[in-house]
Amino acid sequence: MQRILLTDFEFNGTKFDKLSVITDQNSNMLLLPTLWSVHLSNIGTSHQVKIKSNGQTTEELIEETDLSDKTITSYISKLFSYLKSLTGSIDNQLANMNTASVNHYLNEVLPKSEISLNTLLLSKSALTSFFNFLHMIGICRKLQFTIYRKTRKKVEDNSKATLKIKYVMRSIRAKLLQSCPNKRDRLILRMGYEVGLRAAENRGLVLNDAKVRNKPQKGLKSLFDELESNPTKLRFEFYLKGKYAKRGKGRWIYFNRPLLEDLKDYFETERNNFGRPKTDHLFVRIDKGNQGKEIGEGHASRIFRNLLNKHMASLKGQYSYHDLRHTFATELYHSELIDENGKDTRSESAALYVVSERLGHANIETSKIYIRLQHQMVMLEGMDSTTSHPFTCFERLS
Repeated sequence: MQRILLTDFEFNGTKFDKLSVITDQNSNMLLLPTLWSVHLSNIGTSHQVKIKSNGQTTEELIEETDLSDKTITSYISKLFSYLKSLTGSIDNQLANMNTASVNHYLNEVLPKSEISLNTLLLSKSALTSFFNFLHMIGICRKLQFTIYRKTRKKVEDNSKATLKIKYVMRSIRAKLLQSCPNKRDRLILRMGYEVGLRAAENRGLVLNDAKVRNKPQKGLKSLFDELESNPTKLRFEFYLKGKYAKRGKGRWIYFNRPLLEDLKDYFETERNNFGRPKTDHLFVRIDKGNQGKEIGEGHASRIFRNLLNKHMASLKGQYSYHDLRHTFATELYHSELIDENGKDTRSESAALYVVSERLGHANIETSKIYIRLQHQMVMLEGMDSTTSHPFTCFERLS
C-alpha cells in the first residue's frame, strides 16, 4: 500500500496544489479514500452529522467545518494508517463498514503502538470525518465512534511510561562493559546498542549457513572467513531469521568490522572453554550444569539487570536491556540526520525510514519515538544538536 502525493496537479479543469492518492498492495487506486482526498484538497471541509429533535420528529443535519492544511495532511495520514490495518478488497470493506470494527481499531489495535492521547483523538476525528463524508454521498450508513474510558487511561499510562529516559549514556555503557566478567557478556551488551537486537534476538546469531525461503544465507562462520578474505570490508550483513525476531519478522542486521572481529575472537577462545559446544548458537551458557548450551530468551536481560544492580546500584530499575536497543536507534537516527561535517543530510522521514528498517518495525509510526529520544541524547551527552555524530559504530547504508 502506498500514499502518493501529487503536486500542481490538474484534472478536468480543476487544479490541486497537493493531492494524496492511496493505492492498495497491487498499486490499484483506492476509490473512496481518493474521493475524500479530492474533497479535502478542493473544498477543505469536514462533515459533522448531528441529530435535531423537537420531541415529535427527528432530523439528521450535516454541518461542515473548515480544516487547515495541516489538519488535512494529518487526517489523510491517520486514514492511511487505518487502511494499512485492513486486508482484502478495501473499498468494499469501507462501503460496508460497521461501528464495531472501527471502534476495535481505535480501542484495541491503535493503543498497542506508543501513541499519545492526542494522536488517538486525532485518529478518531479523521475516521469520523472520512465516514461522515461517505455517508453524506450515500456510500455507507452513519457510523459513530467511541474511545472508551479504559482506552484513554491505558494510553495516558503508556504516555507517562514513555517519559522515562530510554537512552543509555556512553558513560553508563562504558561502566557496564568494564564490569563484565567475560567476553560473552560484553558482546551481548554491544549487540543491544551497536546492532539494535532485542534481548531474545541474541539467540538468532547462528554459526552455520542456512536457507531462508529457499535462499542461502551466510552464518557467522562465513562472515568470520570474510574478515580474512576481504580485509578492506568494513560492514558485514547478517540475516536474523524470523523465528528469533518479534512477530516472526526476519530482518537484516549489520556488524562493523571491529565488532565482528571481537565476535570471532570470542568464538575461537572463550566459547571453546566448554569443549567446542555443538549448538549452532554463538552465545552459550557458562553456569554449572548448563555449560555449553545455548542461552535462553531472557539471558541478555538478566545479564544487564545483574550488572546494573551490582555495579551501578543507584540506577537500579531505571534501565533495561531493551533501552540499549532504543539507544542504538536514537544514535542511528541522529547519524542519518547529520553528516560527518555537522550538516543536515536528509529529512526526518528519510532518517526514520532507515531506523524502521534496521529495527524491523512494521509501521514507521512506531519509530517516531526516536525524534524525542534524539533530543534526550543531545541533552544528556552535552552535544550540540547540529554537531556531527560522535559515535563510530554507524555507517550510512545508502
